[in-house]
Amino acid sequence: MPYALFLKKQNFKFSSSHFTIFSESHAELLHGHNYQVAVKVNLEDVDKKTEMAVDFNVVKKAVRAVCDEMDEKILLPKKSTFLKISESPHYKKHTEVRFQDRIYCFPSNEIFYVDANNITSESLARYIHQQLAKSLVFKSFSVTVYETAGQAASYQRRV
Repeated sequence: MPYALFLKKQNFKFSSSHFTIFSESHAELLHGHNYQVAVKVNLEDVDKKTEMAVDFNVVKKAVRAVCDEMDEKILLPKKSTFLKISESPHYKKHTEVRFQDRIYCFPSNEIFYVDANNITSESLARYIHQQLAKSLVFKSFSVTVYETAGQAASYQRRV
């Protein structure tokens, strides 16, 4: 593909808390990241009249919307078999999350569930890609999620 569009804007970010689960009995402590997102779109051609491959604003709006959903949230994996997630019996509008002997209690509206088994840079890159694929019509694009500067995971798939 002769053209590629790269977008890594300052506002393609979200700040969230999570913990990665390594096994049935081992997980990180709850902590947070200021995640940064980048998107690369592979394109066949440009419009002959405008010499534009795509309107940047369409892509920027879609990326920003996905980031906004996860910003300032506790990220939890929807499919984890290692977590027990339930409504808190002690507090209204709160959710309890159990891993081994740890019990967390969060306001329910501060949780964002990711359709994944675990919260990792890889699962976040895949999730964001899946969300963008719903609104963007590109045949091939990748999403990179930076956990910190110099540490990232990418997901690419032809749609």
